[in-house]
Formats: sequence, structure tokens, C-alpha cells
Amino acid sequence: MYVSQNSPIVRDANWDKLAQLSATETTILIKWAYQQQLEPEYFGDIPTKRLARWWGKGVNLLSYGKSWQTFNAPAISDEPILVDLCDRFYKGANSVLLYRYDQGVGISEHTDKPVFAPEVVIINLIDAQSNLFGDKPPIRFCYNKEKK
Repeated sequence: MYVSQNSPIVRDANWDKLAQLSATETTILIKWAYQQQLEPEYFGDIPTKRLARWWGKGVNLLSYGKSWQTFNAPAISDEPILVDLCDRFYKGANSVLLYRYDQGVGISEHTDKPVFAPEVVIINLIDAQSNLFGDKPPIRFCYNKEKK
């Protein structure tokens, strides 16, 4: 699901359901996300161009997503904002992943989809590149539940 600061509509990845976040909620979420201590993500032993942080059940990808190791990350219940997101959008989620993409880093087709059980909530915080006139689209919050 995606939401921007200017248009706080959250849209399901399957494009068949809509939910609403207020502009205030969106601003709070984005501010909170930027305050998180993120670490470089590794795909096997190769660093990617994004930063990440897990809550609940975390996953280290190996062999280009063909295998993985799980680990226990800090509890989702430690972050009230995550508890609220999970309760509102995906009850029963046991994992939350916050990604930060820098300018110029895009999201391509994920090869790691088989890793993520339906209980995973993924938050993508994306800085968009400026256009020809120096204008930047608003930062977006992306909520996505991957299904096997």
C-alpha cells in the first residue's frame, strides 16, 4: 500500500481495497521512520543500496533469495506506531521491515518474495529524485503484504 503526504490514501498491493491515513498520521509516520537507526542491508554478503531495520521476526537473505536465515529482532510491541499499523492494516503480522531508499535507487521486481510469509508488513520510505525544475514528489509510505 502506498501513501503520500499530499494524498494520504493507502492502496492495497492488489489494488482492490482502499484504506485511509490522515495527513497528520502520515506526517507522524514519516517523521518516526526518519528517526529510526537503520543499517546497511546485505543480500548474502553483498551490500545493497538501501538501509533496513526489522521488528519481530527478521530475515537474512542468502543465495540471492533462494535461502534465508531468520532471527528475532526487537519486538513490534516496543513501537506503538507499528502496533497501530499492524492492527489497522494486517492483524497478526509477526514481522515489520522498514526500508530506506536513497535518491536514484529504485524498487525492482523482488526475487525474495518466497521468503516473506503473509505475516510480514513491509514499509518502504522512498526519497524521490528531483525533476528538471528541482521539484521533488512527496516522500511516500509504502505498506505491502506479500503473499506466497
